[in-house]
Amino acid sequence: TMMASPQNKRKRGDDASITSIEVPKTAKFNVGGKHFEVSKSLIEEGPAGKSMLARLVSETWAKSGGNTGVVFIDRDGDNFTHVLNYLRYGEVILPSCVSMDSFLKDMDYYGIEVADGSVEKEVKHAVTRLMELKENVARQQREIYNIEFATLMISKFFARPNVCTTYTVPYDVYIGFATQRGDINMVNKYLEVHGLEYVKSGARYYVKMKEYK
Repeated sequence: TMMASPQNKRKRGDDASITSIEVPKTAKFNVGGKHFEVSKSLIEEGPAGKSMLARLVSETWAKSGGNTGVVFIDRDGDNFTHVLNYLRYGEVILPSCVSMDSFLKDMDYYGIEVADGSVEKEVKHAVTRLMELKENVARQQREIYNIEFATLMISKFFARPNVCTTYTVPYDVYIGFATQRGDINMVNKYLEVHGLEYVKSGARYYVKMKEYK
């Protein structure tokens, strides 16, 4: 009996590994002169699963012979870039140079349903982001004021000859703090580090040594 050579064994093994590899399938489009190549799964699944694009890809793949496999679509190629991004992410932010109306018309043409709130203009997104940043800045400013107020109370308390007694906070100092939207709870967190607490008794405000159980 003739034994297979090691070279033949390696060759058969290599062939088996090669045949087990699946070559990704792609779809090619020429949209208004701009060329695109994407995975077929992007077109056949998700929002585009029942769209015109899915039907075009399916029909193209069914053909053979001299067909190049490129689907020509007489629409805006720039819009199509954002159409593909919508299919990838389920949402898209359109740059200011892209018309919302034009994009939605193309989506309707392709037969792709657009979910509410999934398409925004970059300008609107930028305004929302700016508002968030302004709120963050305001929050940080309040935090800084809380720290400054707590620091003032600590320095006033420990600067007194008898640091074991309470320190009455001047009315104008407290009002200044209150008008800046200070947070008493946050101030107390800073005071606790130094064994102090900020309390109100009647119409007066005090800083005193925190009582430990």
